[in-house]
Amino acid sequence: MKKVIVLLLSLASVLLIGMEVQLNLGHLEFLRDEFSIENVTRVGYWIYADRLPDGSYKHADAPGEGVTCVDDVARAAILYLRLFETSGKPEYFGRAREALEFVLSMQDVDGDFYNFVFEDGRINLNGPTSRKGGNWWAARALWALTTGARISQDCDPEFSVKLTEAAHRCFRRIISFEQDGLIHGYTDLSSVVLLGAAELFMIGNDALVGSFVERCSSAIRDKLVLNNDSLFDGLVDEAPPSESKYYWHGWGSRQLEAIALASAILEDDNLLEASVEAFKRSSALLLNAGPLYSLSQYLQLFPQIAYAAEAAISAGYMLYELTEDDEIASTTALLGSWFLGVNKLNQSMIGRNGEGFDGLEFSHVNRNAGAESTISMLLSLERISRLPDQYERFFSGEVEILAPVEVVEAESMRAGLSESAIIQGTGFSGNAVINISGAFSLRMPITLAETSYSVFAALNEVKANEVVFTLRLGDSRSEKVVSLERRAILKIGTVKGTGNESTFTVGGRITEGSFDLDQIILVPNLVVAYDPGEDVSFILNFRGSEEAQEGISIANGRIFERERKITEVPPSLVVDVVEQDGFVHLNLEELFNNNGIASSDERKTANFDNPQGLFGASYISAELERELESGFLSVGETRFLMNIKGDDNLRLTGQAITFPAEVFSRICILGSANHGDYVGEALLIYEDGSQQMIQLSFSDWCGGPSTGEEIAFVFSGRYDNTGNTERIKCMLYYRCSDLLDKPLKSIVFPQLANVHIFAVSFERAGSCVQ
Repeated sequence: MKKVIVLLLSLASVLLIGMEVQLNLGHLEFLRDEFSIENVTRVGYWIYADRLPDGSYKHADAPGEGVTCVDDVARAAILYLRLFETSGKPEYFGRAREALEFVLSMQDVDGDFYNFVFEDGRINLNGPTSRKGGNWWAARALWALTTGARISQDCDPEFSVKLTEAAHRCFRRIISFEQDGLIHGYTDLSSVVLLGAAELFMIGNDALVGSFVERCSSAIRDKLVLNNDSLFDGLVDEAPPSESKYYWHGWGSRQLEAIALASAILEDDNLLEASVEAFKRSSALLLNAGPLYSLSQYLQLFPQIAYAAEAAISAGYMLYELTEDDEIASTTALLGSWFLGVNKLNQSMIGRNGEGFDGLEFSHVNRNAGAESTISMLLSLERISRLPDQYERFFSGEVEILAPVEVVEAESMRAGLSESAIIQGTGFSGNAVINISGAFSLRMPITLAETSYSVFAALNEVKANEVVFTLRLGDSRSEKVVSLERRAILKIGTVKGTGNESTFTVGGRITEGSFDLDQIILVPNLVVAYDPGEDVSFILNFRGSEEAQEGISIANGRIFERERKITEVPPSLVVDVVEQDGFVHLNLEELFNNNGIASSDERKTANFDNPQGLFGASYISAELERELESGFLSVGETRFLMNIKGDDNLRLTGQAITFPAEVFSRICILGSANHGDYVGEALLIYEDGSQQMIQLSFSDWCGGPSTGEEIAFVFSGRYDNTGNTERIKCMLYYRCSDLLDKPLKSIVFPQLANVHIFAVSFERAGSCVQ
């Protein structure tokens, strides 16, 4: 590898002619506000911003924690310092300086930092996310202070000295928590401290700081996983010192960025080469899966957040600065494309006014837009913008990842005559595992691209020594003897996809004992991104696959197809109506696709809130049943036709329905949502072809109305995913809209899979409950 060792101080003076990337600071300015800190006014950023039904936002606090914090304001300071560094615009330095003054105001006399400020101006001294103790906020404060001290040396020397002194006090305090080169023994927290320490060393060549940089970078490198047979390949173990199993999370994982910078300071080629290799190898997982949330005893894909994406992008940018490696730059730009819609839902993670959305969930985008998400998005785009413009082709919302990672919940596979049993509980992915105690053959249909996949098993409790796993998919077959480990993710073989839906089989036998199988994880050994504009496929091979040349190559066309199942919504699914007392009720039973109101017999199988798994929480039907009259629920001035046996609601996936046309005065809809509040609209189509949009926004079932609806019914509790009763109040909501004076014939629902509709009723003019 070409040796390119450049100190950060000289790097900072080089302005790349980079890609054209739009950084919209509008929403960040909306979050910016004046806050009182112990009777002194400082400028900070609201921690949260909740999206309202009309698409606007309102500031929100973190209950019990505060309204603004060092964690976010320090990151805002780094963003504006970088923008000033590249543009020289004084307004950016002004924003950076006010943020750094906020950070300074949160430093205690011992050099440590508190994090949160309450709305009344008091510093949160004792909260677990705010108190002192060499925590994340102290690490981020150190990084912001040292970056500010370096960049302000020429434009404001006096302020630079002030920042440097505060940074030294913080550094001396935070290293008092060092354990064998790591702060509190953790690599993730230590990586942020290392970034700050590296900046501090650049300013003054302090021997104490330089010694820590060497110790910490060595300790982080020792926790680097380079093993092709591990799902953690290319990642840095973040497990606490007392834990022998690997652990990693996407958020805060700045280890590769930090040790890359340390390699420049220490002039250590080996350290740089290790971080380059790790970055490339881990990209096979992070590009094919997205910025996944965490890896521990199982893989948690969601929520995917800007904070995790930014950590990977920043590592790539730092490594490119140091190596000028084309493969790293291309990979970094591809990682950035997640924000533009190269993700599971093909949805942009950036709002019109520069909002950084709070997360990508399994079935929806969380369009709240707090400080962390917005600043992380802007930090990512700022890094991408510095890449040379020849890499712009890799930063595109049109790119498609052709072989995504597939995660299968083991309990959802067909067990047949296997000696197995499903165990429900907490601490499992999908709230369940399958316990295997003898011969087993688990099957399910799956569609994988025509490439090879490494197959991993996520295990929970283990009471057996080893298993011979046999995998089958199409014509491919593999057999592997696997030594079992409790609460670990182990490679159990390889398969090759067929491009079509095929039966995937995981089989084997254990002679004694048992083990709990939680997930099957299929990870392609290549990354293939297709660009329809250029009609080319980018092939990234960093893990030694024999299917393509090493590194990045380009092939014409879409190099392999994968059968894509498309759920087609019929243009007009006709539903019957039920008339009663001047009301017309739609009979939606044919459309119901979810069982969310559970009887005592259904309490372990109903699943209102867990679309990724077989089991979830549910409403308690006995409470609602007492209020029904001949199957109708009276709410205010209307009634709803209810079904509480079996499937009782429909998740909204764009269904379109048609019914006998009639003039109605009002439509009322009964519904609720899981995992948050959702804003949407339904399209009403009249017989003459005219259309009307109505609000179809619903709040979280156990959170209370917040999108303009009203409460229809309050349950005193709910069943959890194991069927036990939780004393948590949950609700059904309703909302009504006035209609046009003409015959209505159709409704088209939006695609909001976490919104559930239980009933739709129409009122005729002059009707009322009898």
